[in-house]
Amino acid sequence: MIRGKGVRLVYGAVDQSIVSFTSFVLLIVGAQFLAPVDLGVLATAMVFYQVMIAVARAVTGEPLLVLRWTDPAREADVRRSMMGASLLGSLPIAGVGAVMLMTASNSLVEAVGVCLAFAPVILAYDALRFDYISRLENRALSGIDGGVALCQCIGMAIALHFGSAPPLALAIALAPQSVPLAIYFTRSRPRRTDLRTWFTAARRYAPSFLYESVWGALLQWFLVFFVVIFAGLAEAAAFRAIVVVFGVTNVVTNYLRSTALSHITRRGELTAHSARLDAVWMAMAITLTVGASMVALLAIPDSWGHRILGDTWSMATEFVVVGALARVSAAFEAIPGVLLRAVRETWSVVCVRTAVGLAALVVCPLTVAIGGVAMGFVSLAVMSWVLTLSLSVLLWRSLAHRHPTPDSTDVGPVDDHPLQQEVSRVSEPSSARNAQHR
Repeated sequence: MIRGKGVRLVYGAVDQSIVSFTSFVLLIVGAQFLAPVDLGVLATAMVFYQVMIAVARAVTGEPLLVLRWTDPAREADVRRSMMGASLLGSLPIAGVGAVMLMTASNSLVEAVGVCLAFAPVILAYDALRFDYISRLENRALSGIDGGVALCQCIGMAIALHFGSAPPLALAIALAPQSVPLAIYFTRSRPRRTDLRTWFTAARRYAPSFLYESVWGALLQWFLVFFVVIFAGLAEAAAFRAIVVVFGVTNVVTNYLRSTALSHITRRGELTAHSARLDAVWMAMAITLTVGASMVALLAIPDSWGHRILGDTWSMATEFVVVGALARVSAAFEAIPGVLLRAVRETWSVVCVRTAVGLAALVVCPLTVAIGGVAMGFVSLAVMSWVLTLSLSVLLWRSLAHRHPTPDSTDVGPVDDHPLQQEVSRVSEPSSARNAQHR
C-alpha cells in the first residue's frame, strides 16, 4: 500500500512538472517570434489566464481535496456535479469575453478577451485535473497533461510562425484542452442541478478559499499593471519572464497544494509532530529547487539566454537574484497554508490573509512606483515572509488546541459538512437505526 502511494506521489510530481513548465515553454516560443512589446501582451494575458484559474479553482478543485464522504455513490455524484458546475458557471464569463473581442481596440484587450471567451474550456479542464488529483490518479493525469501541453506548444509555434497576432496564438494554444473535456462530457453530460449540488457540498470551504485566491489575484494584477504604468510593457515582459523562468518553483508549490495535500488529508489526523516533519521536507524541497534554478540561470551564457527569451533576456538578467528571493519567499507561504487546509482551518486563515493583503496592496504598488521592478520583487518577498510567519503562528495554535475525537475517521471529521452527516446516517445498518428508535 505504501509503495502504491509512493508511485502515485511520484507521478503527481511528474504531472506538476509538465503543467508548470508548459508556461515556461510557451514564453520561450513567444520570445522566438515576438518583439518585447508583443511578448509583454502575451505575458500579461498569461498572468490573467493563471489568475482566473486560481480564482475558479477555489470554488471547485480545492474544496474537493478536503471533502470526505462515507458513501462512494454520493462521492461520485458530487465529483460529477463539480465538473458540470465548472462548465455551466463559466458560460457567463465566456459571454463577457465575446463582447470584449467584438469591441476591443488593442491587442492587450483582445488577449484578455480570448482568455474570458475560453473560460468554459480553461476552468472545466482545471476541474478535471483536480478530480484526478483528489483520487490520486496521477499516472493517467500526467499522460493527459503531457499530450495537451505538447499540442499547445506546437500550436502556438505554428501560429506565430505564420505571423499570427498574440491573441490568436493564445486562442490556438488554449484549444487542445477541449479534447479531454469533450471525451469526459460525452460520457457524463452536465445537468442544470449541478451548480446547486456542488455548491451545497462545498459551501463550508469554497467561500474562504475564494477569498484567499482573490487577495492573491489582486496583488498579482496590481503589481503587473503598476510595472506596465511606471516602467512600460517591455519591462513588464522582463518582470513576467523572471516569474515564469522560476516556474520550477511552481512545480513544488502546486504539488504541495494539490497532490501532497490530498495525500496528507487521506493519511489521517495531523499532529504537531507530523506537521513539523511535513514542514521540514517541504522547506527543503522549495529551497533546493529555487536555489538550483537561480544557479542555473546565472550560469547560462548570454547567447543561450537570447536564444531562449530573445531581447527580453537582456532586461531579465538583472532581476535574477532578486527574483529568486521573491519566488522562494512566496513559495514558503505554501507550507503553513497546506497544513492549515489539512486541519480544515478556513476563516481564521482568511483573517490573517486579509490583514497582510491590505498591507501588501499598499506597499507593493508604492515600491514599484518608487523603485521600479527590482523594488517590486523586494516588496513581494517582504510581504510573503510576513504572511508565512503569521500563518505559522496560526497553525501551531490550531494544533495545540486540536484533540482527536472518537467519531473521527481516516476520511475526515464526520461533521465536515451537513451532507456528510446525512450520508453517515443513511449508511448505518438498519438494525442500528431500529435500536436507536427502540
